[in-house]
Amino acid sequence: MLRIGKNFCQNNHIGLTDIISCVNNADFDNQEHQELLTVGFKDDNLDKRLNAQYVFDLNFNTEQLFELIDNNMNSLKGVFFTRSTNQGIPRIWQQWLNVSEYCENLNIYTQALPTPSVRGGTIRNKILRWRQEIENCM
Repeated sequence: MLRIGKNFCQNNHIGLTDIISCVNNADFDNQEHQELLTVGFKDDNLDKRLNAQYVFDLNFNTEQLFELIDNNMNSLKGVFFTRSTNQGIPRIWQQWLNVSEYCENLNIYTQALPTPSVRGGTIRNKILRWRQEIENCM
């Protein structure tokens, strides 16, 4: 299945990356960290705070994304973020806003899309929305 997805992306000139490069202090000997990062994982677990301090120290790929955009801007049609709301993820969302603004300055289409997970609605509606947004940038 992974090979089919990889072939589809290559054949359609689609690149995928993550905005987070590393969770620096993830400790799998820590039961709370295990639960936050694996059991019923949600994006907002990455921005969770305890006593006003973030639980996880995150590294972001933002500078690498800028470089990737620069290196491909002649063929790049759009940049998408698979999260359509900033609720619960302020640090992650800020990185998306940085990437989105960078693209806007280069006249590259950007859009936040609903997450591809089955949470929060049917996958069919999400696929239709993705298709519509991708067609908007062609």
